[in-house]
Amino acid sequence: MLNEIVIPRNFLEGCGKEMTEVHVFCDASPRACGVVAYLRYFDRTGKCRMSFLMSKSGVVPLKTLTVPRLELMAVVIGKYLEGVYNKVVGKFVFWTDSRIAPLG
Repeated sequence: MLNEIVIPRNFLEGCGKEMTEVHVFCDASPRACGVVAYLRYFDRTGKCRMSFLMSKSGVVPLKTLTVPRLELMAVVIGKYLEGVYNKVVGKFVFWTDSRIAPLG
């Protein structure tokens, strides 16, 4: 039995923008595409921590799309997250196995 559960609500308390990174993983398959984002930051003691930030997933539309097109859709969603969080986070790192979708 658990005696205590602690869920930190304010990840960035006490750490500067330059000490934070968001790692975004984008992927797709013939049936679905998804994006997951993790926050990497250093706490007040200097210890590196990782925390789940958010995810987004969806099933593929009925219209037949190629896997490279779906990979591109996942990357577009991931890049949207950069626009949402770029004012409070110092660096974004994008991860994908797609050779088609540019991340530059």
